[in-house]
Amino acid sequence: MPFAQPWKRYNAYHERNVLLSHIGFTDYGEYLASNLWKSIRKKILAARPLCRFCDNIATCVHHMSYAENILLGKELKGLVPLCHGHHHYLEFDSNGNKRDFGSMKRTFAFLTRSKLRKGLTLH
Repeated sequence: MPFAQPWKRYNAYHERNVLLSHIGFTDYGEYLASNLWKSIRKKILAARPLCRFCDNIATCVHHMSYAENILLGKELKGLVPLCHGHHHYLEFDSNGNKRDFGSMKRTFAFLTRSKLRKGLTLH
């Protein structure tokens, strides 16, 4: 992995941006505005219309991975449908600061365990 130097913390967002540049996007915003992302998002929401954590309609699709196959829509398992509230909870901490990728993944795992402990089904 080219950016995993021992003295630097792994930065999934940086690696994502390098991959996006490699496939022809200037940044994540351009990718999210693209027809490619819109078609991927539409597939996910059609297949799984409910938020993974509640019974609300999913309005967001969250990347759990920024692997190239996922960014290109060749693989969809790293994409999770969420309602706006749960998506915001995953992306931002209680002070409104953007979570780093590791913190977001820990929060996702916490929400998953909490729902399963209650005997509820994940969507």
